[in-house]
Amino acid sequence: YQNSHALYRQEYDAQELAYKNNLYRQKEYIVKTISGGVFQGTPSFLDIGCGEGKDAVFFARCGYSVTAFDISEQGIEKARKLAQHNKVDVTFFKADLFDYRPDAEYDIIFSSGVLHFLPLNDRKEFCDSLKAHTADGGLNALNVFVKKPFIRRAPDTTRDEDKRHPWYSGELFRYYHDWLFHTCREDIFDCNSGGILHKHCMDTLIAQKIVQQPERKAPETL
Repeated sequence: YQNSHALYRQEYDAQELAYKNNLYRQKEYIVKTISGGVFQGTPSFLDIGCGEGKDAVFFARCGYSVTAFDISEQGIEKARKLAQHNKVDVTFFKADLFDYRPDAEYDIIFSSGVLHFLPLNDRKEFCDSLKAHTADGGLNALNVFVKKPFIRRAPDTTRDEDKRHPWYSGELFRYYHDWLFHTCREDIFDCNSGGILHKHCMDTLIAQKIVQQPERKAPETL
């Protein structure tokens, strides 16, 4: 765990945005959980919307069995090169968020900065699918951009605004009401993407699938 912690801290020490800090806390918690012996053997890990593979490669370097996908063929190609450069094995493939549903069970399902492309009517079904394909005791670590009436839209989203669907505050948490929450937070932070300072709001969740044990019947009294 210490080596993994140092690796990730080094990667993000120069980044001061709260968004990056949230990502660091998410991944630090996952690494701590794994090092605590929650899972037996090598944990299986799914990265949804992996982009150019930075997070997928990080967790592969930590010893996880990582599967990751993105809609961008160019992104997947860069991710494969990054994995090769770091001498780790990651199963990368191209898939569309709208069509993909897990067909295997994972110990950890992770997604950062991508689920706002899901329309409102698809979100519960998508989260239910993730939950159904999470191993008993497993984790879902997700974050979503949240719409606030007092935050203007980001200046660099105007070209594909119709494809972005920010979530409602607390919506993600509601879909996981029956899981154990380890992290449940909402943050507003500054961002300088596009060269213009603006703000975002993000909900972050790390939740664990707890299997309820059947209740023991009280012994019958004579």
